[in-house]
Amino acid sequence: MGSAERWRPTELAMLNRKDVSMLGFYRRGVLAGLLLLAVCQLLRGCDFAGGGTVEGPLPEGEVEYSLSWDGDSLDPMLRVMLPSSMTAQFREPMLRLEMRGLGGMVSLISLSNTQTGENHVLVSVVGRKSHYAEQNSQGGVALIFTGARLSGLPESQCRDTAYLGRNCCVREMAFDSLASSRFQLVYDSTIGWPGFNANTPFGGINGCVLQGQWQLFGVRGSMQATRISASRVPDSLFTVPEGEYRDVDRNTLMQLIGLESWATQQ
Repeated sequence: MGSAERWRPTELAMLNRKDVSMLGFYRRGVLAGLLLLAVCQLLRGCDFAGGGTVEGPLPEGEVEYSLSWDGDSLDPMLRVMLPSSMTAQFREPMLRLEMRGLGGMVSLISLSNTQTGENHVLVSVVGRKSHYAEQNSQGGVALIFTGARLSGLPESQCRDTAYLGRNCCVREMAFDSLASSRFQLVYDSTIGWPGFNANTPFGGINGCVLQGQWQLFGVRGSMQATRISASRVPDSLFTVPEGEYRDVDRNTLMQLIGLESWATQQ
């Protein structure tokens, strides 16, 4: 079949119409835009639907962290149970920290009212759920953070740095003022509110800590933010689920997570 038979005159005329050619152009443009958006999200952490890295002040949202632990001296079972990730969700005055390990079989949730000092610890170990409530005084540190205190070194001053696309501050810190335990602490003063770190080891830091070290139940570890997002946090995430957790005291809580010997020494 010849070319004249394959294309009728009316069809050839349609191909030359401006609106038809422009339609194809627009389609290619939309496809290119979608591909560009996908690359942006993968390589730069952009987000246009409430996740990823955002810019500007952030009074409400969440930060995701990866966690690692200095567990050489720990019991092997306890080392396995320690969480590998953490999500911080916040809206003044509430701060929620959720950590999970063993594929979600072990979880630790801290619900803190940064104004009143009220704190709740929710622990789930292979389906066994326990709740511990405490009231912290002004400047006090919640039970889960009990251990060596953080302090800024004498020469420590805020230096500007970029982290996850945000303008942050980095300072030299240490545990109990020991220079041998120094590390760099990165925080963003535009995330959260005054007193955001109340009842945590970072009480003297004005802003959300994005990278640094801390102690969880006396075990030293490192935290590194991997994602910052602006999102609405429902009220239900800041309350203890009714009838789901069994109330326990301090020693029982420490026994549940294998740290009862450490608790009796404090």
